Amino acid sequence: MNKIVFSCSGCSDLGHISDLLARRFRDNGVRNMHCLAAVGAYPGESAQDYAGSDILVLDGCPVSCGKTVLKKAGLDTIKCVLLTDMGYKKGKTPVTQDILDEIYFKIETL
Repeated sequence: MNKIVFSCSGCSDLGHISDLLARRFRDNGVRNMHCLAAVGAYPGESAQDYAGSDILVLDGCPVSCGKTVLKKAGLDTIKCVLLTDMGYKKGKTPVTQDILDEIYFKIETL
């Protein structure tokens, strides 16, 4: 099964962290990172391309842009990680290696 990760790459600290975490999944060979913007641009094609994949989306804040884009593309069977649900605060979470490690090791096996 194809294991994929998408991430919010928003302008806030949590968006930045989500993006860096997705890249770490990719770099460590845990999941293939794919482009969320491409899914938004070509939703019909994306639903076909990703059907049956193990999809994880990393969202920084409750706006849940990543989850929303994927659902609008018809991808309903996805796992979602919302950093604010994990206790991190938008605008108040420094982008540090310690924070990245802390979150990564909590979600690495999803």
